[in-house]
Amino acid sequence: MPNGEIKEFHIAPMLDVSTVEFRYFMRLLTKRAFIWTEMVVAETLWHQSNQKGVLSSGDDLELEPDLKRHCGWYEDQYLNPHPVVCQIGTNDPKQAEFATRVVHKLGYDRIDLNAECPSDRVAGREFGAALMRDHDTAIEVVRAMVDTAQSTKSDNPIPVSVKTRIGVDEFDTFEHLEGWVQRLVDAGCTWFIIHARKVYTQGLSPAQNRTVPPLNYPRVYRLLQRFPSCDFWFNGGIMSLEHAKQVAFGYTGVGDSDLIRETSSEETDCIDDDHTVPCQRCGVPHGSCIAPPRMSLPNLKGVMVGRLARDHPSELATIDSHFYGEASDPCKNRRELMENTATFVASFVLNPQ
Repeated sequence: MPNGEIKEFHIAPMLDVSTVEFRYFMRLLTKRAFIWTEMVVAETLWHQSNQKGVLSSGDDLELEPDLKRHCGWYEDQYLNPHPVVCQIGTNDPKQAEFATRVVHKLGYDRIDLNAECPSDRVAGREFGAALMRDHDTAIEVVRAMVDTAQSTKSDNPIPVSVKTRIGVDEFDTFEHLEGWVQRLVDAGCTWFIIHARKVYTQGLSPAQNRTVPPLNYPRVYRLLQRFPSCDFWFNGGIMSLEHAKQVAFGYTGVGDSDLIRETSSEETDCIDDDHTVPCQRCGVPHGSCIAPPRMSLPNLKGVMVGRLARDHPSELATIDSHFYGEASDPCKNRRELMENTATFVASFVLNPQ
């Protein structure tokens, strides 16, 4: 990779896609990428534990099989599931605390709070994207997660991140985004996955919320400059492995030539999210800008894809070699991929964990 720089590739199609079977399928394609669970509802874990009588304090938590299943955990003797991230959804600090303990004890590498999902199933419970409109509740939840993660009996506390968007409904300015992130930082969170679109909590379906709001990469880059001591991962509009590499490592002038238009050598990276339509740098209409930076900022730690993994999984067959610089990729051909997937699915259905 450029100058030996290491970035992360995250795979997260999320709700109704990132099932155990899908994640196993993805892990056959890549040993290096981080693979995310579906959003795990913390309330479900809480009630499941109450029903089983396994609620406890500290690290002496009993992990019942149903608790593992509801948390999306699986184990396989032939394939290492790591690195893997568990994302939770909640607006309750106590439930967030309990979910963090469960996720940590199961062995997940990281835990994330969803503060951007516009699904009706989520919005009706006042979490997901609703947290972007209720900062006080979000801060209490994040603080509970961070405090719990840091208090676990481990030399390596599980990192806590927040996945959010650049705006919500009428709150669509950099100043509002800056204030939102600052409050999360004050609560102890310094890791953020930023979806480069605003979200509408009403009027658009989840699918429309992934395509209708314009992409605004410059606003994300500006946010990275504003918070140099925080770590960020970039999400939104990445529809090829080459584009992902350019967003993560910076535009080198080679690769997908249609991602960015050549400009004068004097032009620097634009960090102003007010620009012409169509964008003069990338040519995208509808107010979007998807131009990758010419030089990657040091606190941009990687990228995340969702629809690319869902719709074109074969595109990701060369993540390890093309993105991470490995000598080879784990999966040799499609037949091997499908046979191994079928074997796991059959075993998982017959012997659910």
